[in-house]
Amino acid sequence: MKKSILLFLACLSPALFAEEIRMPSLAFPSTAGNGLGGPHVAYTDGIYSLFVNPAALQWSNQGSILELSTALIGPLDKFMKAGTDTFGAVGNMQDSFGGDGSDNPFSSLLDIIDGGKLPLGVDLRGPLSVGYTANGLGFGLFSRVFADVRIIGIDVDAAAYVDLMMPFGMSFNVLKLEDHELAAGFVLKPFVRATGSIDVSALDLVDDIDVMSNIAVPLMFGVGSDLGLMYRFKRDLTAGLTIGDVYTSGAKVSDINGTSPNNTYRVPLSVNLGAAYTFRLTNVWKTAPRVLQSAYAAAMIDWSRMNNIFSWNDRIHRNPILDLGFGLEFGFFNFLKLRAGLHDMLPSIGLGLEPKVFKFNIAMYGKELGNEPGINSTMAVDLSIAFRLDTKKRTWPWSKPFIK
Repeated sequence: MKKSILLFLACLSPALFAEEIRMPSLAFPSTAGNGLGGPHVAYTDGIYSLFVNPAALQWSNQGSILELSTALIGPLDKFMKAGTDTFGAVGNMQDSFGGDGSDNPFSSLLDIIDGGKLPLGVDLRGPLSVGYTANGLGFGLFSRVFADVRIIGIDVDAAAYVDLMMPFGMSFNVLKLEDHELAAGFVLKPFVRATGSIDVSALDLVDDIDVMSNIAVPLMFGVGSDLGLMYRFKRDLTAGLTIGDVYTSGAKVSDINGTSPNNTYRVPLSVNLGAAYTFRLTNVWKTAPRVLQSAYAAAMIDWSRMNNIFSWNDRIHRNPILDLGFGLEFGFFNFLKLRAGLHDMLPSIGLGLEPKVFKFNIAMYGKELGNEPGINSTMAVDLSIAFRLDTKKRTWPWSKPFIK
């Protein structure tokens, strides 16, 4: 037994400590999760189990038909204030022949760039969002487009990604007793990714440098894999552990500028741990009115990318405190959900209206683009409309409990 453990750690250690060329992970974030302070490995169900914790597929019975989600990332509060101030300045501007010209209507717009930095981004999920999960089995086809633009002084660094993901996952019922349940699962994520990036300076434009030569647009094919565990005690207390991107790699097959396909890309492994507790009103009020019988309050805590703590003192790695996540969710009337959370040491709030098949969610959350709290913080607004169906409960051969 000891030899097996040592062999496992020996195989895992290169992934934990090795330096790799990074690329963004394959993910399909949910607006609800963003309102809760990010994904929570012990508080997930439905179609998102394929991306958050594959072990949760054991209790998932949901199909996805369509999703349209848009997240806008940037200093939105400053944009709104600058727009208001600019319109006010234009309206109050004196006649150019009689005024002193000191009231610049565009000064507020220039103030948006705080300390010479301006982060912007957009995240579009769907409309391709077709999936099926049922008691230990899940698969689907999902599309996502996200772009990241960072203006630092006179330099512009932009990158865009277009993903087509085809996850397939299975979950195994390891233990099922009266009050205790334990499941383990895995998911494979074949993908096609097109990326585009550009890094230019205003000086390049002045010097008439060919900006197009700085654009790289590789097309990649690859596969990713995640592992997960989830434990439940009386359905109310849950704990989850995932090893994300155990092996996720993509190979470039072509490029817009005709370069040879000799590059490979890797997503670094991440170890994620979380716990959640759901308090249901009927636990203490057995005779609650029917309209209140579905009321609940859930609290969750997560530590994402735990393995980063081994290199956190390296300047290129994030402070581990940014990887702590907290969330609260309150549910009423079987369709109304109020959410709040903390991630990247920044707050988040969310609202969900989820009657039956139709799901409407909105979230506002903070995002830290730097490696330390408050270095390069920004915010995002996320809005989604989705259609989900309940699927028929199944008893697959692999979902029967090993211990009962």
